[in-house]
Amino acid sequence: MSTKRTSSPAGGVIALGDAIARVEAWAAQSAEEIGQSLMGIRAYTIDWEDLSDIYETTGVHGMRVYFGVNEGEVSLLVVGVNEAGEDMIDYSNRGYGYQKVFDFTRPCPSTCDPKSPLQAT
Repeated sequence: MSTKRTSSPAGGVIALGDAIARVEAWAAQSAEEIGQSLMGIRAYTIDWEDLSDIYETTGVHGMRVYFGVNEGEVSLLVVGVNEAGEDMIDYSNRGYGYQKVFDFTRPCPSTCDPKSPLQAT
């Protein structure tokens, strides 16, 4: 399994079609395939700067994380959620307070803290 950073060069924003394909690929997996996809992943690193970009959007009251699969690698797709619990996804650039789907995740190993007590297990 690859340990490369899966976010795009454009600050982690991915195309809506790509996000949908990744989530559908995850949902289409059997329990055994999901287990194989996650084999060896201990954690994910998400940079605070990336998360703060989502939180600073007007109207964001939380975040939702979707599981996806991209070229055989599990990815976590992050979207802002409004007060009504709705995903704040809008690729039409219609306006203020709406955003896109972000893939800011990096799997551990490769981003692990070798001194963490959680890595000892």
